[in-house]
Amino acid sequence: MPATDTYTQFRDGVWYVGATGVSLYSVISMWRQGYAPEEIPTSFPALTMQQVYGAIVFYLEHSAEMNEHFQRQDAHFAAQKQATEAANAQFFAEIRARITQARTSRNS
Repeated sequence: MPATDTYTQFRDGVWYVGATGVSLYSVISMWRQGYAPEEIPTSFPALTMQQVYGAIVFYLEHSAEMNEHFQRQDAHFAAQKQATEAANAQFFAEIRARITQARTSRNS
């Protein structure tokens, strides 16, 4: 798989849409959730429609490799989240309690 093409670049272990700071993962995640390509630039104004469609085509042409890459990213993020929460258990417990309290107050 090429490290770059017209619409994607692989930099520092992450796939990006062209030279932007928008990750390919972000665009493909929205598209897989059912967002139309025309809706995606609303969340990422740095992207043109041509870049969005180019990114989707790149993903479709390399879906097996990209899905493996995304799964590795998901596992990495999950491990980071778990480590952060373990290192700051009291903080996260307090935040969760505050969120629960706010939801309860709002629903009363």
